[in-house]
Amino acid sequence: MNLAATRSDRVARWLVLALALFFALTFHTGTWESGDEDRYYTLGQALHRGWGFVNAEQPEHAPEIITPPGYPALIAAAMAVFGEDAQRIKWTGGLYLVLSLLVIHALCRRLWPGQPLPAHATFLLGTCSVSLLAFSGALMADLPGLLLAYLALWL
Repeated sequence: MNLAATRSDRVARWLVLALALFFALTFHTGTWESGDEDRYYTLGQALHRGWGFVNAEQPEHAPEIITPPGYPALIAAAMAVFGEDAQRIKWTGGLYLVLSLLVIHALCRRLWPGQPLPAHATFLLGTCSVSLLAFSGALMADLPGLLLAYLALWL
């Protein structure tokens, strides 16, 4: 691979990363879009505060028996880093989107070595996917699940 192609790849990656961040921030919403968001947030908050996997919205803090614990555990980890501010935690969706797009880019580069166009096109189309962008601004388990699926394919 020549030096110009390597520089071109770096420029394209930074451009697409900037677009992904722009779109993720554009679709970010400051309010809850569903009851699921609130449930995930309060379960993550309970884990972060050391209360266990309980429904913190109820006075008796009943154990949660409906929601799987994986995503609330990720939220609790994010709270340990960013604090309990709901808006900061919602921004992690954009982070999951960007990481997912970087992993799928790397996977496409592995599938088509020496041909950067499929990887760049996949990355760019991912930044324009309205459904991915909508979920990136919401506190939902879809994007961490997508990231894990892409990582499983990449490994």
